[in-house]
Amino acid sequence: MTINEGGDFALKESTEAPRIHSIDFLRGLTIIFMMIWHTYRYWLVGSYDPRGILHFWFNFLGMIAGPLFLVISGISLHILIKRRRFKKKDNKQIFFEIVKRCIFIFGVATVLSNVLSWTFSLEGSFLKWSLFQGISIALFLGFFIDKLRIELIFTIMVIGFVSTYYYNSGFLSILLLLFTGSFEPFPYLNYFLMGLILGKIFFDNKKLANARIFYILFLIVGISIFFVGFIFDSLFVRSNMSTVFKNFLTFNGLFLILLVLSRYFLDKRSKSPIIIYSLEQWGKISFSIYYIHLGIIYVGIFIFTTFLGDFYTSGFPFPVLLTLLIGLIILIEIFRLIWLKFHYILGIEWLMNIIVKKSLFKEHKKINIHLLKKGKIEAESQRYIS
Repeated sequence: MTINEGGDFALKESTEAPRIHSIDFLRGLTIIFMMIWHTYRYWLVGSYDPRGILHFWFNFLGMIAGPLFLVISGISLHILIKRRRFKKKDNKQIFFEIVKRCIFIFGVATVLSNVLSWTFSLEGSFLKWSLFQGISIALFLGFFIDKLRIELIFTIMVIGFVSTYYYNSGFLSILLLLFTGSFEPFPYLNYFLMGLILGKIFFDNKKLANARIFYILFLIVGISIFFVGFIFDSLFVRSNMSTVFKNFLTFNGLFLILLVLSRYFLDKRSKSPIIIYSLEQWGKISFSIYYIHLGIIYVGIFIFTTFLGDFYTSGFPFPVLLTLLIGLIILIEIFRLIWLKFHYILGIEWLMNIIVKKSLFKEHKKINIHLLKKGKIEAESQRYIS
């Protein structure tokens, strides 16, 4: 079953190049990873077995979700800057657009994270480096770093790892704020920098991106990096830094594999299977879905503890958890389909586009008027010629 994408214009600016299917798909897939982990972590209380095989895989999905989202954000920023420059916007205009995005994302992430935390757990923190707080800072720094050559970006990544090493060794304690949190700048900024590098490699050279050997080569590279990361602990003495390096290699190797496959199979087609299409749509409103699913997770905790009591605290059987997870995904998809009819109005992306740029609907209307006038002129020309 396939679906045409043409009717969904709520997040597609008429003046922009077409959206990139692979990036939207990967963003949507990452949100699913986050959803699986949060469901497992918060809804499977009593059966939370750190030694079990299910815990290993669910924990792995939870560990990779945030870093992968940072890599995708780096790629997206590079593409955004490239498109703005193609439209002849100067650096000052691009800079202020990105600054507005950063302030908006940081503000929304801080408010929503604290509202959810204080409402359901009576715990909140202004700056705990939640995922989107980290992304907002990375976007700001990324504007300056994106101008650099790939070798220099690699150098900055090395500096980031060295700084993390010295902090873990007891130095740089004065910079505590930069090294502690859920997605603190060090070492998580390096995932964003990797995204900038991959953006330059995969989206700057059309001839290279159309060569099959290019994808085969980078698929081999991705598998190799993932394998080295997976066995990293057996190659070196295990420590905090070896874990940081292991995760960086493993997560980026896996992401490179997913990027190669999705870039090759998704960006060269006009239609897609319904599951792929749905994930792409989730990717377009990933910021909104992230906090929608967190809200549902917290509401679930409140309902379970209030009405199920001992049954919840003793642990749901895995089939019950799986049913709840599938139900959560279906619920959000139904909500999205209904919301789509209203063009995702009042969603986070909807608000950001109004604040950062002009209203999507005014832009759409202006383009339609322009096309209408162009059509009339062409019609008059044809009549004059005939």
